[in-house]
Amino acid sequence: MRKRAQNDGKGIAVLLLLLALFVVLYLLLLPPEIREDILNQTYGENGNDFSPKLLLSETPGEVYSTKSGNIIHEFSPISLFIKTEPKTDRLANSLDVSKSLFSSKPQILTFDIEDLNNIKGAFLFFNVIKGKGNLELWLNGNIILDREVSAVQSIELPINYLKKNKNVLEIRASSPGILFLFRNFYSLSDIIVKTEYKRLNPQEDRTFSISTSEKDGLQTAKLSFSVYCNDLEKDTAELNVYVNDKSILSKQTYCSGGSESIEIATNNINEGKNMLTFSISDGDFQFSQIKLETKSKESTYPQYHFDVKTEDHDYIVDGTAKAVLNLKLGSGSKKSDFMINGHTFTMDTSLSTYNKDVTDLIESGDNYIKIIPKGTFTIENLEIKLESA
Repeated sequence: MRKRAQNDGKGIAVLLLLLALFVVLYLLLLPPEIREDILNQTYGENGNDFSPKLLLSETPGEVYSTKSGNIIHEFSPISLFIKTEPKTDRLANSLDVSKSLFSSKPQILTFDIEDLNNIKGAFLFFNVIKGKGNLELWLNGNIILDREVSAVQSIELPINYLKKNKNVLEIRASSPGILFLFRNFYSLSDIIVKTEYKRLNPQEDRTFSISTSEKDGLQTAKLSFSVYCNDLEKDTAELNVYVNDKSILSKQTYCSGGSESIEIATNNINEGKNMLTFSISDGDFQFSQIKLETKSKESTYPQYHFDVKTEDHDYIVDGTAKAVLNLKLGSGSKKSDFMINGHTFTMDTSLSTYNKDVTDLIESGDNYIKIIPKGTFTIENLEIKLESA
């Protein structure tokens, strides 16, 4: 009897073990959501199913320290010119050339042309001390003079014979011909080549950005600048100023200094990127103290709303998740107050990024963040994320 009872006990133990293995196997084969309900547990991070989430993403752009809407955009100076610039090359102080039946003594000189496309003219100057017969001048293998000369000479060099960089000028005395017992010769001094180049920069652009808030309440826009004339060959030159290819000024201007103030129609200015263009028809002008002043209706600081669901806020409360503010910033110094749901903190940085844990400021349901700049700078991107704590 005792041996039979022992056998029955072993059989029950084996049966319980088999039942336990069956239950484990059954749970492993169940879908996760059903297994979670049965076991009342999750298999995500920190024992729950939280995953990171983007709560807010905005691109505020350029922000300003004023609420009045009076904003000044400043531009770097502009130099415009259409002018002739001379260049002088002294090829030799003096030289002698001669030619007879039995001897020849030419001279070869070289000079450079730095900008063949914009050359306006070229001239050879020299002084004849003494000479007999004809003087021959050859430019890059082409004859440009064959006659008797005296005193100071100015010879135009044909532009179509010139080459970029090295040019060869050969100076010869002519042959005496049948008078073979005689010798032709020339003694020259101060051999100079003068070239004139056209210098062209008739137009330049400047760009500026208008924020959404600035454009939305835009009432007036005024461009002002100072102008100074360095040189003007003609009596007047035409001055044109454009905003986004729309003419805001077209006038004949003299070679004098002064200032201009131009009212710009607000529909000529775009939200985002804009282009300011100056152009002249002649002369050499300098434009400085270029400013565009816009006036908008009193505007509020940039403010953005975002929603936090109850289940996401629960992760914050139980310490599973944290809320982080991430900013991508422009160059320069950036200082601003930020208000989240009535709570204020200050950013002061010169870096291109800024990050702050704002977990304690986040509420369930509707939330807002307001930017209160203490200067002008750019916020390229603003994000608030829920991340694992």
